[in-house]
Amino acid sequence: MRKIAVYLLGFIIFALLFLFLYQFFLFTVTAAFHSEQAVDYIFQRGGNSHTLAYDLEKQGLITHPRFFILMAKLEDKSIHLKAGGYSFAPGTTAQEILNKIYRGDFAPRQVIFIEGWDLTEIRTVLAANPYLQHNTNLLTPQQLAEQLGITDANPEGWFFPNTYQFYWGDTEQAVLQMAYTKMQQHLAEEWANRDPNLWYQTPYQALIVASLVEKEAHLADERPIIAGVILRRLQKHMRLQIDPTVIYAMGENYHGKITRADLEIKSPYNTYLHYGLPPTPIAAPSLGSLHAALHPDNSDALYFVARGDGSHEFSATLREQDAAIKKYILNKREVNDTTSGQTHHS
Repeated sequence: MRKIAVYLLGFIIFALLFLFLYQFFLFTVTAAFHSEQAVDYIFQRGGNSHTLAYDLEKQGLITHPRFFILMAKLEDKSIHLKAGGYSFAPGTTAQEILNKIYRGDFAPRQVIFIEGWDLTEIRTVLAANPYLQHNTNLLTPQQLAEQLGITDANPEGWFFPNTYQFYWGDTEQAVLQMAYTKMQQHLAEEWANRDPNLWYQTPYQALIVASLVEKEAHLADERPIIAGVILRRLQKHMRLQIDPTVIYAMGENYHGKITRADLEIKSPYNTYLHYGLPPTPIAAPSLGSLHAALHPDNSDALYFVARGDGSHEFSATLREQDAAIKKYILNKREVNDTTSGQTHHS
C-alpha cells in the first residue's frame, strides 16, 4: 500500500508539475490580451519585473503576474528594464512584452503642427499631449524664446508646420527645438534662392510676409499673387489692410467676425491703422508660403477681395477693387475672416 501511495503521490506531483509547465508555456506563447487595436503602455522609471508584472495585470495586459515574474527571472531580465512608452499590437504575447521592455523598443509618438497655426495653438496641442514632459507651458513667450535660443522676443512664426516624432518622456522644448530648427533651415534656403530686387532687408521680414500669405491664401496658386500684392503695397507705402492681422490683435476677443469697429483696434498688428509690416509673424507659414514670399508674382495687382469660394478677385486700381467689392460683398455691413478686407484702401 505504501508503494501505491508513493506512486500515486509521485503521479500527482508529476501531473501538477506538468500542468504548471503547460500553463506556463501557454502563458508565454499565446496572446497576452484581447484587443482589436494596439494598446499603449507606459512603464514608469524605477520599476522592476515585480512592479511591471502587477502593473501589466492591472492594465489588463497579462493574466498571471507570477508567471511573468518567473519568466523574467529564468531569462535574467528582472532588472535593467527600460522605462518608456510602448505599443503592443493585437496578439502580442507575454514573452514579447517582456522582450520589448527589456530591449527598450519604445513606440514613437508624434505631434502635428498645422500650417497657419499661431503660437497659442501650438502650445495648446503640446500641453494636451500626455506623452510629453510639459516644461514650457508656464513660460512667457519671451522666456520661451530665450530657452530655445530665438533672438526675437516673440517666437511667433518660428515653428515650422510639420509632423514631429518623439518618445515618451521627451520634453515640449525638444519638439519646439526641432520645429524651430526646421523653420530656420527652410527660411535660409528660400532666402538664399530669393528673387532679386525684393523689398526685404532681412529674412525675418520675409517670414512675416509668409505668415500673412499663409493666413490669406486658401489656394496654392494664389500665394505668389498675394505675396506680390503685399510687397507692392509696401513699396508704395500703402497700408496693408490685412484682416488676419486684426484677428491676431483681437486674440481671444475674436469670435468669427470682424466688425468695422474692430478695424480701429489700437494695436501695432492692426495693418488698417499702421503702415508697414506687423512687428512679428502672425502664424507659422508653410514652405509654400515661404517660397511665395520670396518669389512673388510681378503683376500690377494692388488689391484683392475674397469671392466666397476660397479664391480671390485681384485688382490693379481702386476703381476695379470697388467694383469687385460691390460684386462679392455688396450690402455686407460686417467684414468676416474669409474676406481679404481690402475695403478701405487709401
